[in-house]
Amino acid sequence: MKINRIMLVLLLVSAVNVPVHAKIKFEAGVTYSSASLLKKVCKVGASAAAIALAGYGAWKLIQHVRYAKPEQFAGKSLSDRYFALVESALKQYEPMYKIIAENQTEDGVLESTLYSLALQKYQDAHIDRYITNLQSTLFQIYDLMGELLEVARPAGKHCCAQTEIALKQALIPLEDLLMVLEHHKNYFILFEQESSLMRTYERDLYAVEIYQNNETYLRELLQQSMDLRSAKNHRLNQHDNYLQQIEHDVQILKNDMQLLAYNYENRLHAAGDLLRKLEVIYATVEVLANR
Repeated sequence: MKINRIMLVLLLVSAVNVPVHAKIKFEAGVTYSSASLLKKVCKVGASAAAIALAGYGAWKLIQHVRYAKPEQFAGKSLSDRYFALVESALKQYEPMYKIIAENQTEDGVLESTLYSLALQKYQDAHIDRYITNLQSTLFQIYDLMGELLEVARPAGKHCCAQTEIALKQALIPLEDLLMVLEHHKNYFILFEQESSLMRTYERDLYAVEIYQNNETYLRELLQQSMDLRSAKNHRLNQHDNYLQQIEHDVQILKNDMQLLAYNYENRLHAAGDLLRKLEVIYATVEVLANR
């Protein structure tokens, strides 16, 4: 039966390993904590018995909704919509929240976990849009949950309370994911900016990587790169245009690095290496422009 299957999903999801503290520690060796994190972290220290009671409360709700009076029949489609939305959201975001659950340590989330999250969502929306979409999904679920709990009230105060616990338990993975993404959003912004610049300057960065100690070859390859860009974009003053573009992109990269709240050692190292190469490209093109 579909309802039985969904209830099983709820109970299984509630047993996922999730953070039970507000500390976040990164490989750089710095531990982070904040009052806001403490408020946001879900109360997950429920015993197996408590989870079972929560599941029982949700089951009582389903029974109440299923056998509601005709004038309450709308509640049945409401429950179907709620569980369908929760099941869909859990499936959609499962690859992301599993990364957090499977890499959790005693000290919290490592920088390597953030990197895995960044790679997992690489083909998805920009981090701002990704967070907005997840927030929107949770808001829809919360709205339906409120309506569902209203339907449960006639079944008794205790049943309604236990039902609320069960329904919220299923959302813990999504809420934990949102918490991590929001708290470390600037990490993902920098990662995405690096990825974008590496695509834009792929040919030139490769030239710097191979010929950074041979200025003659490096200048020749960068000149060829600019010729190709100029032919593609039908632009004159190729050196000036290219210098303006690099200068603009370098400034954005620097700003993104400065906005980091924490010392993400690996991310800063990678961004710093990219910045150095872009500055080499800029200096070389500047020489070509002054010939």
